[in-house]
Amino acid sequence: MSKKGGVGKFIGGLAIGAGLGLLFSPDTGENNRKVLAKKIDELLSKAEVFYLATVDGDKPKVRPLGFHLLHEDKIYFGIGTFKDAYKQIENNPNVEISAWDGEHILRYYGVADLTKNEEVVEKAFELMPEIGEIYKSNGWEMGVFFLNDATAEIRNMFAVEESCEFKY
Repeated sequence: MSKKGGVGKFIGGLAIGAGLGLLFSPDTGENNRKVLAKKIDELLSKAEVFYLATVDGDKPKVRPLGFHLLHEDKIYFGIGTFKDAYKQIENNPNVEISAWDGEHILRYYGVADLTKNEEVVEKAFELMPEIGEIYKSNGWEMGVFFLNDATAEIRNMFAVEESCEFKY
């Protein structure tokens, strides 16, 4: 076999490998973020209850949550602005959401963005009218947040199956 034939086969093999890699590679960038945001939303829905971890001074604090909303490719969470957890997020916005849906573990951690979003609050109260009534009758405010500069990991008990970074 000549060197020329060997090099040609090598280059041909590289081209086929690259083509197959592109064909079967996972989505990247914004499309992957949208797909994974939808998967996270579905996992949280299946889990029903998930956990928010914050920091109070130098101590971790974890509490169950149930509300989440996928809106404009961001997953929003809600918590009363009068609650200690909200104040903890204001003081240190580094948080983590963890969930188990019976098959997969979600670890979703990053910086909570507490920018007010009345559209999301109204949607939350449409989905949970009894909560909306309680908040309105008590003069409470629902604070909503999404995670920015975040990483989401969908895991099994031993390894990360999917991972994506969220930067908005």
